[in-house]
Amino acid sequence: SDVCSSDLTNMGYDDDNLLGKVVYGGGALGVCGLGTCVAICVILAVLGIGIFIFIMLLVHPVGYDQYGLDYNTFTKEVKDNVYDSGLYWTGMFHSFITFPKFYKSIEFSGSTSEYGGQLRSRTLDGLNMYIDLSFQYRITSANVWPLFQKFGKEYEQIFVRVARDALRDVTSKKNATEFFEDRSTIGDGMLAAVQSALAAVHADIGYLQLRKVDLPNAYETIIEQKEIVNQQISKAQYEKLEKQVIAETTVLVSEKQAQIIVIDAAAKAKAVILEAVA
Repeated sequence: SDVCSSDLTNMGYDDDNLLGKVVYGGGALGVCGLGTCVAICVILAVLGIGIFIFIMLLVHPVGYDQYGLDYNTFTKEVKDNVYDSGLYWTGMFHSFITFPKFYKSIEFSGSTSEYGGQLRSRTLDGLNMYIDLSFQYRITSANVWPLFQKFGKEYEQIFVRVARDALRDVTSKKNATEFFEDRSTIGDGMLAAVQSALAAVHADIGYLQLRKVDLPNAYETIIEQKEIVNQQISKAQYEKLEKQVIAETTVLVSEKQAQIIVIDAAAKAKAVILEAVA
């Protein structure tokens, strides 16, 4: 530090007013000493960043809504151990192949083509129909490894194909009128069919929503007219029943009135006899 201060003094700087002078251990730490400290700090910072990056290469996360399989990017091997959400020390050249832990929706509709659009099928009586529906699936921890073994990461395409086949099988056993008269039962049947079919490919189905059923316009018009006629018949039957109830009520009232008249007449006759006797 004396050499550095002397050099700066020779260059025209006053040692007493030398910028950068630092009191250290009773002595003076000059500009050259400060530069050494800065260099050491830079080295330590770079070293710290390097250590941090190195640790990040060794630690890998699995999201809160995921399961993970450990994949070695160097050897291309996948371990069968299923990891839940969290941070894991896996080492270098590793990453996680992830799977959804919670329910995920698959939708067949005209508003999206992601899963092939509407479900197209035929009824038992041979009519073309287009159906909008969606269902929700999830993959349990126990099913992650067998699912990956069979289908890799392309499992959702398998779910779509299997679900469409199962749903077409249900619709092909129903007449078109049943989709108007008993849609809730058909929806339950669709859910049961999809649950059974996708359980075979390691998926758990929780819910299904049957939103819309499109049949040929001419047939829908006939069905609507039939419904109108049925409503008119129901109304006529109700009115007939109402009139029948009114008529029966009138008869009962008349009978009661007649009974009252008879009882009243008998009472009056008895009163007359009693007066005569008296």
